[in-house]
Amino acid sequence: MEHFAEVVKKTDYTPPKGRPVHILNLASGNGTESYVLSAFFGSGQFLLPSNKALVDSVDISKTTIEGALEDQSDYLRNFPNGSEFVGPVRFSTGDATQSELFDSLRLPLDVVWIRHPNVTEDLVGGRPIWKTLIRNAVDQLRPGGIVIMTHYSKYEGEIADSFLSQAGAEILVNSEENQQIPSELKRGKWEAPKDPRDLFITAGIKP
Repeated sequence: MEHFAEVVKKTDYTPPKGRPVHILNLASGNGTESYVLSAFFGSGQFLLPSNKALVDSVDISKTTIEGALEDQSDYLRNFPNGSEFVGPVRFSTGDATQSELFDSLRLPLDVVWIRHPNVTEDLVGGRPIWKTLIRNAVDQLRPGGIVIMTHYSKYEGEIADSFLSQAGAEILVNSEENQQIPSELKRGKWEAPKDPRDLFITAGIKP
């Protein structure tokens, strides 16, 4: 199984100089992966979050973000270095189809992570929700910034690829192997879920 780190390597991504990495976890759900993203892009390892990589986790669901903040409070209470653990990650509720949302984020973006965007909604509902989300995110990427998306099916991946290309990104990775990053914290270590379903991954770079 190709490792997530290898996917990033294939994009030729280079971190910014003189400041932390700015990451957006878009449609983040409970946001667990935000801590992993901070760890990886801040230190190159799936260990503890790093103040060298700051993550904004955004979701349209107020209930979901409230749950993420409760989890964050648990980390703060239960970890010996709780403040350092949660410090690089912040959560907010918002609608990323509205460009004004990005005014509150740490910009420019270096990395955008989207776990299995439900891009088929755009086709069924007739509204370009995910197409708009992806375009708005790419608009805020610095040149050389990357977008990484995982998908449940090749069909979803093809739709997402088209949205990413139309937004002005260059597709560099399109893999059909399992690419789920470790997102379950067990005994102080990040582990991949036992039943991962993210079987396809797309990675693109903003020229």
